[in-house]
Amino acid sequence: MSAVSFAPSPILQALHFTDIDEFRRSVRKFCVEFTPLVRKISVQQAILNLAAFDIVVVQSFPRIADTQLATDTTAICFTMDDDEPVRFNGVDVDPAIVGIGHGGSGFSIAEKTGARLAVINFSPEIHGRGWPDTRPHFGVFATTTAAQKKLRLLVWEILKFASASSDELLAPSTMAAVKESLLLAVDQLFAGTDSSRPRRSLHSARTFTLFQKIEAQLLDDLKSPIYSDALASTAGVSVRTLQDIIAQYRGMSLHRYLRLKRLWLVRKRLLTGPVSVKTCALEYGFWHMGDFSRSYQTHFGETPSQTLAQAR
Repeated sequence: MSAVSFAPSPILQALHFTDIDEFRRSVRKFCVEFTPLVRKISVQQAILNLAAFDIVVVQSFPRIADTQLATDTTAICFTMDDDEPVRFNGVDVDPAIVGIGHGGSGFSIAEKTGARLAVINFSPEIHGRGWPDTRPHFGVFATTTAAQKKLRLLVWEILKFASASSDELLAPSTMAAVKESLLLAVDQLFAGTDSSRPRRSLHSARTFTLFQKIEAQLLDDLKSPIYSDALASTAGVSVRTLQDIIAQYRGMSLHRYLRLKRLWLVRKRLLTGPVSVKTCALEYGFWHMGDFSRSYQTHFGETPSQTLAQAR
């Protein structure tokens, strides 16, 4: 099971994307913003869309992303591989880690390499089964390897069934039985904890809230000079804490992160045309044209002028 590869059916989509905006529009139940870490993306995605639940398995690409879950939805997120590093809400995810969020919850993800991830969306929200409610953020919880493997296998079996037997799965009784299997498998993910003690997420809600405050400030100020002292002062933290938080949630230094965001903003602006390369670079804080051109070509595999030509 090394790839997301299923024959499509009336209820199962098997998609491939090389365009970041097309992939963004395909994402179900989440509002998401991506910053790719590679020149070109290649994404495989299987989407099972049913009235009772959705299952999405995606072979992704190196990226950082921020997402917010739709209202009236409970989402279970986990990896389908043992060896692909993923940082979820600042926590490095291993095979026995699961994320859970409810309507409106948000999370941040950083992937240095493409990973294979799965999301199960239940609408309406699931309550009364003892699952953690971590609003306003997704929670990240440790489970057992056995429970994780069982859920992974179940997801593969459901997708294969949807590929080969879509008519049977659309029958209300069958769909209800499959949903029950998923619910019981998720129950097992969160079982085995002393019910007399509150189950705690591995990620810090306080730190994540601070990260979101910093990120909002960065997004507001990307077109103007950003100085670490002023940003730290606005967030109410030391410069060292600011640097540590960005490294934790973005997996890179503050300097590299800001440069990457600005490069993508320049590219987006050039593709809309008409504008001069120099004017666009200066608008987003790149004053050294030689350094800017080298960085741009290294990241995107083409010069800014070549990008601008695509808009004409």
